Amino acid sequence: MKSVRILSFLGALLIVASPLAGTALLQDPNKAQPDSSSLHQRAKNSQARFERSRNKLIPPQFARLRVNCDEIVGRFCFRHENWDEDPSWEIMEEPIPVEMARAELLGDLVAINAALPGDNWVLGQLIYYLSEERDWKRAEELLSRCQATPWWCDSLLGFIAHSQSDWMKAEHYFGLALNQMPSEAERSFRSFRYLVDSESQELLAVSTGTEATQNLFWLLSDPLYLVDGNDRMTEQHVRSLLVYLRKDSANPYGLSWGDDLEELTVRYGAEKAWEREQQPPDGFLTDTRNIVGRHHPKSQEFLPPKFVLQNPAETESEWSLERESPRTGYAPPYAPNLKALTAQIGRFRRGDSLMIVTAFRPEEDSEINQETKTPQDTERAQIKADNNPFLVPIPQYSASRNRETDLDQDSFQSGLFLHSLSGQDSYRVLGTDSTAKSSILVPNGSYVIGLEILDKSAKKAWRIRRGLWQESLTPGLTSLSDLLILSGAGTVPSTLEEAIPQIKPRLTIQSGEPIKLAWEIYGLRNGETLNTRIGIARENVGIFRRLGEFMRLLESDTPTEMSFQDINVDGIGTVFRAIHIDLPDLETGHYTITVELEPSGREKMLLSRNIAVVN
Repeated sequence: MKSVRILSFLGALLIVASPLAGTALLQDPNKAQPDSSSLHQRAKNSQARFERSRNKLIPPQFARLRVNCDEIVGRFCFRHENWDEDPSWEIMEEPIPVEMARAELLGDLVAINAALPGDNWVLGQLIYYLSEERDWKRAEELLSRCQATPWWCDSLLGFIAHSQSDWMKAEHYFGLALNQMPSEAERSFRSFRYLVDSESQELLAVSTGTEATQNLFWLLSDPLYLVDGNDRMTEQHVRSLLVYLRKDSANPYGLSWGDDLEELTVRYGAEKAWEREQQPPDGFLTDTRNIVGRHHPKSQEFLPPKFVLQNPAETESEWSLERESPRTGYAPPYAPNLKALTAQIGRFRRGDSLMIVTAFRPEEDSEINQETKTPQDTERAQIKADNNPFLVPIPQYSASRNRETDLDQDSFQSGLFLHSLSGQDSYRVLGTDSTAKSSILVPNGSYVIGLEILDKSAKKAWRIRRGLWQESLTPGLTSLSDLLILSGAGTVPSTLEEAIPQIKPRLTIQSGEPIKLAWEIYGLRNGETLNTRIGIARENVGIFRRLGEFMRLLESDTPTEMSFQDINVDGIGTVFRAIHIDLPDLETGHYTITVELEPSGREKMLLSRNIAVVN
């Protein structure tokens, strides 16, 4: 939950008049019509009058005990509150007098807009307050005959499309607007100011190709590739538009526009609700009622951090979404409950191409909405080649599951997504299950990979995103694939295709549970001997554990190892290996499984995976 808290002075309560009064006055043919500047000023007075009324009419509440600020932004106290504090939070229903005051304002703006159809400010305010009423039909009708500046009309159309969750259409209209804007407005819309820290701004500034940098930045920022369009990008365009709408307008805080309001608008967007906190009297005649602007409590950071921007493909560990103290905040309306996804991702060579195999599922089965139906096991691979010859259908597999009911396939979606960083190619494998195992073949290169699950009916989603790359193998050299952790049940596979159904989607095992390991080796010679050593060691052993072992109060948690010689390697090129291992009864904790391979007379090669042991 994000709160903005400031002290503001209140004006007198205004009597709310009928919204038809202003309209009738402007349309009376017997009265002299005021000039455009007078009409424009009347619109500004009406808008300011409404915001003063809203300020006054917000019902007061007792102030929370917590009064400290996480961040001071100019005149504003900004608080990052507990992300899970109020999971059922909804926008409070506003008082009826506020609705009546807005109706009066809309009546004035409609009449003035009819008299001044080319006034950007009047049209913008009219569309904005119609959006507060969620009167999309009326807003679209007004914009269908828009006579304001063309880029302003397109921006407002983008705003309306985004507000109705049509992000493809919003991208289209904002794209038109950006191509028509004056250079100063375009720089403002495309600016990364306030969005990232100073080091990231410098990194983005020196990147080659402004358009390519923008495209990559927003590609990395897209909350879910499963959802058509890039709603995080269009949300930022909406925020840039809000800056133009608000900087010459009154606001519920009762404060003049300044850099602090611009920064908060750019970083967190429009407030979702307004509250008033009543502080204890201070002994003076000071108004102790503070206006609080609230943003969605599930807002989190989707913009890529600096270490991702430096080289997205080489960021092989996934980057997590910042919840506790996000620099910018956004909650996707289709899945405000968006969490991390556990997965295995493995890279394998197929000539000059890269085969990627994945297995993924949510961290806990209980996270899947139990009231939501779940899918039957089906052949559900839906692969779209998009005219790319490298993308070939690879069978998908699903572990058998015992579910009482079946899910509407339109409600539940999963997907594997690859975006090339060296070109415009994109690939995807779509499914309809919470447990997904997929394979895909693409050219060698640098990619961003995303694995995602969306439960639309429950408005929940899970994702994992990271960089991934593979170069062609230099002749005469050896190379390894990634290490896969397989289920201990079943026979030991003899090929990668046989191993895929056995991949564990979670790198979590029970203490004493057997597992299988699988990998591939490339570039070996016929008859070459390969020394193999497999070890498992505990991670992050604390100082007290070390002290207990030293004083012999605790048994030493020594690494588990096994080694063997792999002789008479058959064939040149790809060699698949899998082995079943029975792990000892390990204590709960995090461990690293390591496979060390040493061809005769060559350098050692190393594979590893981190696992968690639970009771």
